[in-house]
Amino acid sequence: MAEESISVLVIDDDAGDIALLKRHIKEITDVNISMSSCGSAAEGLATLGGGGFDVVLLDYQLGADSGLTVLRAIKEGRHTCSVIMLTGRGDEAVAVESMHHGAHDYLRKSKLSRDSLRRVLNNAMEKRRLERMIEEHRDHLARTNAELAKRNREIEGFYHSVSHELKTPLTSIKEFLGIVLEGLAGPIAAEQREYLEIALESASEMGRTIGDLLDATRIETGKLSLARATESIGELVERIAKAMSPTAEQCGLELTCRIEADLPSVLVDAERIAQVLRNLISNAFKFTPAGKSVEVAAATDPDSDEWIVVTVADTGRGIEPELQEQIFERLYQVTHEDYATEGGLGLGLSISKDIVELHGGRISVASELDVGTTFSFTVPVDQASAASVEQERLVLK
Repeated sequence: MAEESISVLVIDDDAGDIALLKRHIKEITDVNISMSSCGSAAEGLATLGGGGFDVVLLDYQLGADSGLTVLRAIKEGRHTCSVIMLTGRGDEAVAVESMHHGAHDYLRKSKLSRDSLRRVLNNAMEKRRLERMIEEHRDHLARTNAELAKRNREIEGFYHSVSHELKTPLTSIKEFLGIVLEGLAGPIAAEQREYLEIALESASEMGRTIGDLLDATRIETGKLSLARATESIGELVERIAKAMSPTAEQCGLELTCRIEADLPSVLVDAERIAQVLRNLISNAFKFTPAGKSVEVAAATDPDSDEWIVVTVADTGRGIEPELQEQIFERLYQVTHEDYATEGGLGLGLSISKDIVELHGGRISVASELDVGTTFSFTVPVDQASAASVEQERLVLK
């Protein structure tokens, strides 16, 4: 405590104890200690309210008042001083009770000396320094967090605005490409058609990327809503698989669909679940070499009849075990020198996970290198529809 200045307030109703404390404080010569004293709880709290004290030496017994009552009042008043409880009983239970209520230390009056007083003052000041450091660090973290949140909102607002600005001209590009391809602007040669179709596919890919950006923004801001309705999951899966069959053929892949018989209806946003399926099937195409296969399936969850499990299984290169927990993170992409990722922002799986979880379901991945990867997600059974079907079965029986 060398070359420090400490302001001490003693709250004690025993004049002899106050005099003894004053004498021992004067004996501490290596630190500048100023001392004030009060003989009652009310006077002590009033004096403390004026501020400027570093340490309070508080008697455990203040006549009819308890030192714990004063201690609670000090803490409730958010005073920044350290409190040392003084007791004449030497009871460890008193020390425990005092520390539990916020005292920094305690000192038995029977053991009072210059050295013991210096020790508790030193400890109290050190604890207070540490508390201030923690408070400053907490304030710094809060300010940093607020700044990061502000920057995050600015970034989200930026790419949300950019996405909207890009959508309008991109829509025009696709419409005019379609007009030319249909021959409405005049005849086109086969080579020209090929180039225009490539341009249209590229524009469509850009549109999907912009859509992912917008969805990511909506999810981040809690503005992605679901339009749930009773749907046949089997028909939905088959429809998406059929729509993506031409792409599978272009990739040299066999796309199959396996639907369990008599599946109950589900309560989902069909377009959003279709988006999840397209993302997962596109990923399977991307990382499965020509000549291999991809299977899409739907079946009752073996663990619960309240859920349907939809799977997309490929026979591609697989995903390394250490990467499987990261693939659902936003902007993360699994890359490998033998396979092109074909661009993208790494948002598809993250968005798919968010959509599934908004439905109350879960999504997971199982993969084995050089064998393949299976993505699975669950969707909720429409309980009202399932109950109605079960009632009809009972009637038929």
